Amino acid sequence: MIADAKINIFIFILSVGYLSLSIYENRQFLFFKIKRFFYKNINQQAVLSAQSSYDVVQLIIKPQHSDFFDSLLFETGIKKLGLVFGEDQFFHKIHEKKIIYSVCHLYPPGTFAQQQLDRASYSGCKFFLVIDQRDFNSFKFDLLLKDAQALAEHLDAILIDEVENPLTHMSIEFIKQKIALRSYYKNLLQE
Repeated sequence: MIADAKINIFIFILSVGYLSLSIYENRQFLFFKIKRFFYKNINQQAVLSAQSSYDVVQLIIKPQHSDFFDSLLFETGIKKLGLVFGEDQFFHKIHEKKIIYSVCHLYPPGTFAQQQLDRASYSGCKFFLVIDQRDFNSFKFDLLLKDAQALAEHLDAILIDEVENPLTHMSIEFIKQKIALRSYYKNLLQE
């Protein structure tokens, strides 16, 4: 009983922290909505571009026991996921002719060499998706998470979030809330 109360208090504190962080991250959006209420002719594109850094969700896979992935294992893992090599030299997950998420090398410029994939050294990769204004984002993230977990397991690697903290059930829920919040804000901007 006492443990349940402590868990509820902990969840409440995390929720308040998440709400505070969301308000802080989205202060430009909140100011925009207040200004829009009073002044109808505001450049929405300026607000959208200011928010762009918050519109990408990333998960990182890093080698667990060495500095680099085994290149042959990496290549077979990418192929098992059904990823398509794009003109931008990233890998993409495609669904109904649209990009769901992309995979890039961990370090700039982030590109892969398709012909040398089995011979190159990769010290990590990022799975990322761009949040849009539709509810399709939850499907995108679920697919990204499932595939990132499968590749990490295939490579015997670690899966971490974008600030390089271990990926836990709670951090996954936090990311899902971020996606829902950003999608909601983007929908409001489109009105």
